[in-house]
Amino acid sequence: MKAIFIDCYVQNNEIVLWLKKGKKNIRVIDKFIPEIFVKGKNLNALQQKFNENGINSFFIKKKSFYNNEEITVLKIPIYRLSSYRNIIQFIEMLQNYEIELYNADMKLEEEYMFQKSLFPTAQIEFEQENGRIVSLKVLDEAEEIEYTIPEFEIAQLNV
Repeated sequence: MKAIFIDCYVQNNEIVLWLKKGKKNIRVIDKFIPEIFVKGKNLNALQQKFNENGINSFFIKKKSFYNNEEITVLKIPIYRLSSYRNIIQFIEMLQNYEIELYNADMKLEEEYMFQKSLFPTAQIEFEQENGRIVSLKVLDEAEEIEYTIPEFEIAQLNV
């Protein structure tokens, strides 16, 4: 089914999307597992501390944001969206703020849209079962300046 992406927000550890198809508004839910990346001096000891505190982490190679060189970092998937900020704060305090965190400073909604290449009024194609996204494909490019804008209703407020 094709629709226009309007907005999204976090609710109950999931992402709620609002879509528009013609004059109909559609609410669907998508699962989202954001990932943060940690760079520090002794990653083996850091991973052990994380494991002791119930935080799963995995070694991976990434390109450095600063110089584009390949670096080893710990990847930490966050399975409970409601604990996202608390886990980040815990990691920072655990290492006395002497580590580098990547992907930890964006709002979850922004991170979701970034990972899915979504933007408001993007035309998408999606499949859903029981109100849950099964597949989602963005049909527009964010850089385009000519794309279809849905017919919005105009609300007037008198104060």
